[in-house]
Amino acid sequence: EAKYRADSLTSTAGRGNVDKEKQPSVSLHGGAHKMTDTENLSTGALNDKNDPKGKRRNAHAEMFYAARRNSKKDPWVKRVAQNSGMSEKAISKIFDHVFITKHDLWDGHHSFPPDYDMAESFRRLLEGEDIQSHDMILLKHEWLELGLMKRYGYDYDTAHGITERKYNYKIALIDWYRKQGIPWNG
Repeated sequence: EAKYRADSLTSTAGRGNVDKEKQPSVSLHGGAHKMTDTENLSTGALNDKNDPKGKRRNAHAEMFYAARRNSKKDPWVKRVAQNSGMSEKAISKIFDHVFITKHDLWDGHHSFPPDYDMAESFRRLLEGEDIQSHDMILLKHEWLELGLMKRYGYDYDTAHGITERKYNYKIALIDWYRKQGIPWNG
């Protein structure tokens, strides 16, 4: 069980910029949720059986994003860098890319929408416990994607497509779910 607070180091967020028609039921988008310093969300392992409509996963991801966007970046960056072995400079840029920067996405110009699975990956990376291979693939994916956008001026879709050839978070995530015995309905 994990608790998330806006002023806590134990909260993070992810992004979900996958075609909604192809997006798995275990990874949902949501809108912004303004979280107070004392508001908590406790979750267990959420899935289609205990959250069939994805409402709890959506709320979890929204609060994760709000917590990241409304808290200090530096402590988060230091912890994720320490736990991942990547540099603080890289993690800081990944943080901005995923949580802050506005991108031209399929539905407009905005920051990446919340994604439950990415939130969970970032949480494990922050806490330094039970880090999975797809969590590290996520960091490498975001770092390469950002680099392609900055260095070559690629738009998000182009950079994302190229990056998926080397670091495909979705495929690694699907593999992890299957190994856990959790069906992938994407």
